[in-house]
Amino acid sequence: MKTTVLGGLLFLLPLVLVWKLLREVFGYASKLVAPLARFAPAENLIGFAVVDVLAVVILVLVAFLAGLAARTASGKRITERIEQLFLRKMPGYTLIKSMTQDKVQAGARFLRHESGARQH
Repeated sequence: MKTTVLGGLLFLLPLVLVWKLLREVFGYASKLVAPLARFAPAENLIGFAVVDVLAVVILVLVAFLAGLAARTASGKRITERIEQLFLRKMPGYTLIKSMTQDKVQAGARFLRHESGARQH
């Protein structure tokens, strides 16, 4: 039981840290786009504050651009270096990275299969 509790904590710790980090980043993004939201014709968009919607759009755009940059040769070197210096030292990082890569690869295989099935 002791190892199960410890394993659970080691699994949850990175998730909690990522959640806290995302909340902080979302807060910064919201402050960044708040002046732009004043120009929106309404305060809410489909039930969400325009500031929040803009913040999510900015975060998705930044994540997309970071993903594009990470696919370049220099981006891959930088990513590997960051992993070596910091991320691999975080408990559970390797597990979460492996699980995420498995899901992304499965999703990519599914999309390739679906697009191939539609062409026939």
